[in-house]
Amino acid sequence: VARTIADLAGRESIAVSDLAEAVSYRYLENAREGSLFKEVCRGAGI
Repeated sequence: VARTIADLAGRESIAVSDLAEAVSYRYLENAREGSLFKEVCRGAGI
C-alpha cells in the first residue's frame, strides 16, 4: 500500500525509504514518465 505524505507527516520519525516511497508515488500520480521514479529507487537502494 502506497503511503502518502500526509500519513508520513503524522509520524514522529520518518524513515528515508518511506519518504522516498511517498515522493516516488506522488511523482507517478502527477506524471506517468517513470525515469525519476527509477532514479529515486536506485538512489534509495530499492
